Amino acid sequence: EKSENHEKKEKKEKKEKKEKKDKKEKKESKKTRSNSDASGSLDAAGALVFNDEVMQNVVTKIAAFVEEAGDSLDVDEFFAEVRAIQVSQDFDNDLRLYAVIAGLFPAGSLNKKSLPPLVDHVIKIIDNAKMAPPQVFTAFEQYYATFPESLKGYPMVLKVLYDEEVFDDSACIAHYSQDSSSGEWFDQAKPVVQPFLNWLQESEESSSEEVDVDGI
Repeated sequence: EKSENHEKKEKKEKKEKKEKKDKKEKKESKKTRSNSDASGSLDAAGALVFNDEVMQNVVTKIAAFVEEAGDSLDVDEFFAEVRAIQVSQDFDNDLRLYAVIAGLFPAGSLNKKSLPPLVDHVIKIIDNAKMAPPQVFTAFEQYYATFPESLKGYPMVLKVLYDEEVFDDSACIAHYSQDSSSGEWFDQAKPVVQPFLNWLQESEESSSEEVDVDGI
């Protein structure tokens, strides 16, 4: 009888422990969902996205650092600052490149004239993460999704990046020959970059070292 009572007691204690654990996990899960919903910073998979509040705050921080440094913006110091922000906010390298582009060129100011003085800062971010060309294109597409009024300048921005050997012609042609990609920003960019793709193809076919860029 003693043994039977002891067994019942053990079962009861185990049941109570399990109920307490389940209740705690449920409470923590609810808290996590509540925080995510309040911030509006997560997508359906629970990851940060480029146009959420968290990333826009990151862009603001980067832009403030750039503005304060002015013409003396050092590439390595800039990278260190961006890396520190990335660690504190825990976002991936794809979003890091988007935030850097948006921070260096606020309010849609990215174009063929504004990029060259700061292209080394962009390349540092790309090279450090060993980013593949499609990742680079996507970050720029997301920038132009944020500032669609500047999208018409994208072909010449690609020309600057191409001249800096950020990507080769085959990578660009392959990316923009797809029917669709990871988001609507790709669909918006694809027709706009067609003049640049035409120029790349003409460059491949031409035996001349100089190809007219006026048509881009």
